[in-house]
Amino acid sequence: MPSDLQPEEVANVALFRKHSPAVVNIASIALAAFSMDVWKIPRGQGTGFIWDKEGHIVTNFHVVQGASELQVSLIDQR
Repeated sequence: MPSDLQPEEVANVALFRKHSPAVVNIASIALAAFSMDVWKIPRGQGTGFIWDKEGHIVTNFHVVQGASELQVSLIDQR
């Protein structure tokens, strides 16, 4: 870490490094019917974070509102 950082910046970097593995990307998917076919249509994306050891995720309601399916991934693509 650069030595010219202020103490508050050092604390922010440490906070980020400690908690960033819990941040998730959330892709919202909607189902749309065209004729006899059902298509998965991307609706949007957002972020959230893993809340507990059981894997519950916290995010904003607008990220999941109206979704038929959600795809959640970690920074390492798991």
